[in-house]
Amino acid sequence: MSPRKREITHPRAKARTGSPTRDATFLIKADASTTKTTRSPTAACTGFNAICHSLEKMGAPRVFVVQLLFLYRYLFVLTEEASRMVRARALRSFQGKGTGMRIFGYLVGHLLLRTLDRAHRIHLAMLSRGFDGEIRILRPMRLGMRDLAFFLGWSGLIAAMRFYDLPRLLGNLATGGAG
Repeated sequence: MSPRKREITHPRAKARTGSPTRDATFLIKADASTTKTTRSPTAACTGFNAICHSLEKMGAPRVFVVQLLFLYRYLFVLTEEASRMVRARALRSFQGKGTGMRIFGYLVGHLLLRTLDRAHRIHLAMLSRGFDGEIRILRPMRLGMRDLAFFLGWSGLIAAMRFYDLPRLLGNLATGGAG
């Protein structure tokens, strides 16, 4: 009997089957995780108005896009109003009195009434200014050479990280070791 080489693996490591289905599933999950990691910086750098405009260009219903824009715009107004109400309640209550669930319910109800009143005033103001359901953007969005270079550069980097072991290559380059 010839001695067998024993492979040392982690006890919880799964055996590699080489199944095409498993490999395809891995690629789909890897692409999904790449999408998750790039989604947040894209939203942070692009701006919500541009993202909503792009959604509309890709075929999302206009009503949905307009609702998203209004939600984003007035969510900050709502949180400011709520913080103002909480601060007023804190100034009027002494030694922790007036902090129960009953008072919290009153605050939420009053906030709802204030929000509905403000929404009505905003709606009337928008109608008086001629709002017809379309959000107009001052400068048109066009794909320029800088945008294309940015896209191709990042796509090339992501492809290189996908197909090559960049940390090892960079480590060998930094330490002068053989690859």
